[in-house]
Amino acid sequence: LLYRTYAGNVLDWQPSDWAEECRHRMEGCPAGELLPGNEFNLGVEHGSEIWSDHIQWLTMFAAYWRKISKVPLHLPALSPSARWVEGLLPYQKAGLDTLFDRIDCHAYGPDAAEVVEVTKGILHGPIDVTEMNAVNPRAFWDANPPAESATWFIVGGSDDWAEYDLLKQPEHYQSFKHLPTGG
Repeated sequence: LLYRTYAGNVLDWQPSDWAEECRHRMEGCPAGELLPGNEFNLGVEHGSEIWSDHIQWLTMFAAYWRKISKVPLHLPALSPSARWVEGLLPYQKAGLDTLFDRIDCHAYGPDAAEVVEVTKGILHGPIDVTEMNAVNPRAFWDANPPAESATWFIVGGSDDWAEYDLLKQPEHYQSFKHLPTGG
C-alpha cells in the first residue's frame, strides 16, 4: 500500500512536524510505504519551481523520517508540466534519489513514456508511476516496461475529472487489469 498523506499546504509545514503528522496518520494502518507530498512544482500544495526550497524541505523530511520510522519513503513526483525536467536535475545533483527508497513519476497521455524515460535518465532508483491516465495502460507498458509499478490516477472522483476516470473508460480498465503482476 502506498499512503499519500495530504494537506493543501504541505510545504508550509516544518518537515519534522509533517513527518510526525504522517506517522500519526499511518498508525494502525496496514504496512505500506509513504509518499509525503505531491507535485511540489504546482500550487496545489503551495508549491513552486524554486527547486532549492524543495530540496531543502525534502532533505530535512527524509532525515527526520529515518529517525522515527522504517516505512519506505517515496520521492514525490513533479508534475510533468512547465519546467519539471529543470527540477529533476537539481534533485539529482542534491542526491534526493539516494535519500528516498523509491522515485515517483507521473505520466499522462501521449508523452507518458517519454516522461518516464526522462525521469529514469536523471534520477536513479526504483521508479513507480504513481499517477497515470489518458493512455492505454497495456500499450504503454508493453512498449517499454517503464517502471516497477503503476497506479491509475483517478477511480471515481469529481465530475470535472470524469474524462480521466478509469471506470468510465472500459477499454483502459480492461487493459489496466491485465498488466503484469505488480503493475
